[in-house]
Amino acid sequence: MTNDSEAPLLGAQSKESLHRHLLVDLAAAATAAASISPIITAADRAVVENVSTGRPLIRTLAKHLLCPFTNPRRFFASRPVFVVWTLYATTYFTANTSETLIDGFLHPEHKALTGFLISSAVFVVNTPLGVWKDVKFAQYFGNRITTSSDPKTSKSGSSAVTAAAAGRALVPRGTPLSVSAAFLARDIITVFGIFAIAPHVSAIIPDSIAHTAQAKADVAQLIVPAATQIVATPAHLLGLDLYNRPETTGLLDRIGGARRKLLSTMTMRAARLIPAWGVGIILNNHLRATYREENGHGT
Repeated sequence: MTNDSEAPLLGAQSKESLHRHLLVDLAAAATAAASISPIITAADRAVVENVSTGRPLIRTLAKHLLCPFTNPRRFFASRPVFVVWTLYATTYFTANTSETLIDGFLHPEHKALTGFLISSAVFVVNTPLGVWKDVKFAQYFGNRITTSSDPKTSKSGSSAVTAAAAGRALVPRGTPLSVSAAFLARDIITVFGIFAIAPHVSAIIPDSIAHTAQAKADVAQLIVPAATQIVATPAHLLGLDLYNRPETTGLLDRIGGARRKLLSTMTMRAARLIPAWGVGIILNNHLRATYREENGHGT
């Protein structure tokens, strides 16, 4: 019995070439993710603190944006930065390796499935990681419950306050399923827009704005992620509100709280998605192409 069906799978790529391609994919993804992690960490932390504590959004953002310069060692060694870097490095690496494997193993007559396969792979990887990242940020920077280690307090008022303060510790709460579900809905909306709508948007961009197909794709990659936040931000605010105010049961109360912060949060999320899903992806793609050209492994 012959293995004719296996012949076209590897194509022109040898195993050595494939391994080099995968290393290039990893290097491009890690570098692109590292370049955008500081601003995304600052923006996401500012949004969580604004919703949970009421701190001014712009002032809080400006403070966190200065951290990489005022205390770089502490900032870049922090868990929030690592969480953000992990999310986007894994996402970009998934997109890169999916394309590499499709180029090397998918039969030419099935190349029309490339976009669908890459989008599906990115969605499967990015969505749970995105929920994980937002749950972590809610635990790091959102409201926390207090637990008392000693319920007994002094008879005097001031002593009672001091004893109570000393006996309480802030601890992260568990994450309700409803919070994860809200973040999941937000990511489904965002990823669907990026991978399903962006290609159609690039096709209708006039030549007066962008002349080449690549330029049109880059423009769409910058516009569409931000535009999806018109729909995705309410789900994001709902998730944060469910985490920060678990005792609230009234739907109108939650909608009212979300509406007050909708415009500022939507603007912030739209702005932070430009580096994450716009600049980050464009940088990743250009780095990947450059690394391959420099090493003589362009496809």
